[in-house]
Amino acid sequence: MEDFDETLFVVWRANLSVLVGSPGGAGRLARMMNFSPSFMKLIVAG
Repeated sequence: MEDFDETLFVVWRANLSVLVGSPGGAGRLARMMNFSPSFMKLIVAG
């Protein structure tokens, strides 16, 4: 990926952790983004 920017990735991961940090947050985010909960778990796991 030639446009990869490590700084933006760190910010993206931090924002993701805030969004899924509360109980049920990953499931809510998955529904809002039309992802399956299992796919969201893979994203959160890295």
